[in-house]
Amino acid sequence: MAAHSLRSLTSPATLAAFDLGLLHDLLAPHGTYLASHECTLPANRGADLPLQEISSALMADDPDFPADLADGLATIVETGTDRLVAAIEAAARRANVSMRNVDGTTGSPIDMATRLWLARPELIKRIHAEASIPAVKRYESWRCRDVDIPTFALPADPEALMVSWAADLDAHLQAHHFGIGTRIFACPAGRLTYFLIRHGAMLQRVSTHHDDGTTAAVVFRPAVTDVVRYDSAAGELGLHLQKHAKWLSEAIRTTLSLRVFSLPHLFSGERRYTLAPIHERGEAAIDCSGHPSVESVSLSELEVTYSDAEDGKILYRAVDVFAFMRSRGIQISDQPQPTGAKLKFVMTDDSERTATLRAPNVAVYQRLGDDDVIGNFLLERGFILAETEDERDQVA
Repeated sequence: MAAHSLRSLTSPATLAAFDLGLLHDLLAPHGTYLASHECTLPANRGADLPLQEISSALMADDPDFPADLADGLATIVETGTDRLVAAIEAAARRANVSMRNVDGTTGSPIDMATRLWLARPELIKRIHAEASIPAVKRYESWRCRDVDIPTFALPADPEALMVSWAADLDAHLQAHHFGIGTRIFACPAGRLTYFLIRHGAMLQRVSTHHDDGTTAAVVFRPAVTDVVRYDSAAGELGLHLQKHAKWLSEAIRTTLSLRVFSLPHLFSGERRYTLAPIHERGEAAIDCSGHPSVESVSLSELEVTYSDAEDGKILYRAVDVFAFMRSRGIQISDQPQPTGAKLKFVMTDDSERTATLRAPNVAVYQRLGDDDVIGNFLLERGFILAETEDERDQVA
């Protein structure tokens, strides 16, 4: 999501984008705060609003700025966009929240977001959280330990299950001094199901400077949204942590296994990716001759790691790493086992993609959806370890 400062959220230009009646409804519960900064809201909802005075009051240097108003403004402005109109309409329809003005029109996307915030703020927060999914391209992957992929089906209303899972996760977060009060949203998308996990990070302290020359400190917990992606066909769990920590990865996998599948340690630390094909077959490992979707593949980065006392690493980076190594007489088979590689794909439609692999469990794709075509290519060439019967048939 886009980053907005409080100043940009409360500028007269931003406030003018709101329907004035809806803006009045949003600000009315905070009339006392506004009045303390020399801004009085009209008693009549239909009256013109003093946008300049409101903006000045909202941008005042005041540690008592209403947190729920700041949350509301940020959520509404970031969610009230053309891209999310359909999601807002669908959520409002399910909750029987009217999106119509008196004249029968729906107004702008920001007006629709404001209406839903005023009626059911938790729904617009969910849409706001779900909108972050397309931005996630890097997942750490984990496979089911069981040979047979367990049956996966969320209940019609998964809220109770998500609350129980969040409570389990809170215990781990508190033990590591992270913020509790976790919220988990389940977002089905075909064979994929996304779980958005929102919680607090460790406390942070920031010094502040006031207009009167005094200083103070603000102690707060930054909000964190971690994304879990489960592929029910492959039995694969993808995990994207905003603030990576090994204990958090294990906590999410363990609590998910128990709550959703009733199986302990379903997603183990077993390997998903390997760069052995590059080490063993060199350029032949990325040969794409006859592939229906991939025109060419080149190796643009290669990382090798020495597991000796120095624990050193070498990163080769070139337009074509294989050609670079050839020109210098470097045999890739003489190098240590690669631990990271970046591949550049040119597709048959002339578009370009990249995929970065880090053994044993990390893949970064350039675009959402690339893990289908490119993932199948990597599976066929042995970069992805086949686990399911279908995958083994595809490699054979």
